[in-house]
Amino acid sequence: MSSDVDISAMSPGAQRNDAIAELASDYVAGLAATGKRFEIIFVIDGDKPKLFDTPNEMASADERIIVSVT
Repeated sequence: MSSDVDISAMSPGAQRNDAIAELASDYVAGLAATGKRFEIIFVIDGDKPKLFDTPNEMASADERIIVSVT
């Protein structure tokens, strides 16, 4: 967890990019409602390169979203 956040949420990558986008949207809405500083970490399996595009785009648009490739 970063020192400048109150909540770190971690999620494994889904099988489809649209599922990741929807999940991220749900996480952002729920965590923003807490009023606390947060980050969302998506862990993507390195064997699924097609799943990188959407999370990387989301991370570029929102610094609270982090992508980790395993």
